[in-house]
Amino acid sequence: MYPMSTVKGWETLVFLVLTILLWLPQRAEALSSNFSCEIQSHHLSVQIDPPSHFIRAEDQLELRVKRRSSPPILSFLLNSSLRIVRIADKKQGNLLRWEESLSSGDTKRVDVSLNSLEEAVSVVISYEGKIYDPVVREKSLHFSKGDETSGLIGGEGVYLTGGSQWYPDMPDSMALFHAEVSIPAPYRAVTQGQLLWEVHREGLWKSRWSNNIPAEGLTLVAGKYVVRTREAEGIALRTYFFEEDERFSDMFLDATAEYLKIYSDLLGPYPFKKFDVVQNFFASGYGFPSFTLLAPEAIRQGTAPAPAPWPKGLDDDQVNAIIFERERERSLPEVLEDWRQTHRQLMEAVQAMSDDELFFQKAAWLGDAPFAESIAGNSYEHQQEHAGQIRVWLDAS
Repeated sequence: MYPMSTVKGWETLVFLVLTILLWLPQRAEALSSNFSCEIQSHHLSVQIDPPSHFIRAEDQLELRVKRRSSPPILSFLLNSSLRIVRIADKKQGNLLRWEESLSSGDTKRVDVSLNSLEEAVSVVISYEGKIYDPVVREKSLHFSKGDETSGLIGGEGVYLTGGSQWYPDMPDSMALFHAEVSIPAPYRAVTQGQLLWEVHREGLWKSRWSNNIPAEGLTLVAGKYVVRTREAEGIALRTYFFEEDERFSDMFLDATAEYLKIYSDLLGPYPFKKFDVVQNFFASGYGFPSFTLLAPEAIRQGTAPAPAPWPKGLDDDQVNAIIFERERERSLPEVLEDWRQTHRQLMEAVQAMSDDELFFQKAAWLGDAPFAESIAGNSYEHQQEHAGQIRVWLDAS
């Protein structure tokens, strides 16, 4: 015979287990219905004030219902520092009620109660607040890893990505993005997609952007930029550089036009109507649909930017053919000086690394090989492998 306290303990445990088992299906159903819609497009109207870290925005979401839920609920994620002002049903014109709960980290989940869940849903969400996650400077691998922030609006500039949750979104979303951005001069904004127009009026730079290719997120950056424009192969090319580095614009525009032609010949027509080279205010080397975001140091080196990584599936002969077409007009003295400059940069980078970083630190972009192994394979080991062929070529010429 078991003691009464033991029996009561088991009764309590069984009750808790049964409660959890009965609750789980309902909870799972509730969670699964939270994201029962698929975002088709975002139509964003954005006002940003960098010195105060402030953003005020309105997003008109066009959605398609994947599965119906009862009661009809529409859920999305948003940065927890942003305050929702109002949510309205665009078709019916009435205001909607919502509840908020913390999702994870700096993100909150917003559950909107709809009057009905039709096949197509259109809601307008107005919100505002401050976003400022200070940049964390990378010390040990600054030249290759870059600095980090989840997103910020500040006097130094603006950096907002899809991961910043600066607009309403859902997990695994692929949508069209359209944005109208207003920001006080001398700041100018740049984002993905085609620039439809940009005007300077009453102390503000206003611009409208449109994307006709679905994307998993929208990145918006801004800074005190001088903008230079050129057209190549029917594509609008622009540089967004700080005033002190604007002298490098022609060099980067030339290089961008060259790479655009090389890759278009290799891979087919470039899918976007513009490509922008944008200077960041912290160390980075990011690529987004239709623009790239480079560290200040990358601009100030005064050398043309390196081309994008080789597309997957190319063999050595195809890569060599691209390099040959790109370099064929250069003189031998130019090639030698380029080699010497690259060697100096390599030596400076290696000397700045600790033994642990050099021999044990691995990088995904090196195929998870240690830096020392990659350096050897692309310098003295490579030279030893081809030195004989080069001597034969020199003797013959």
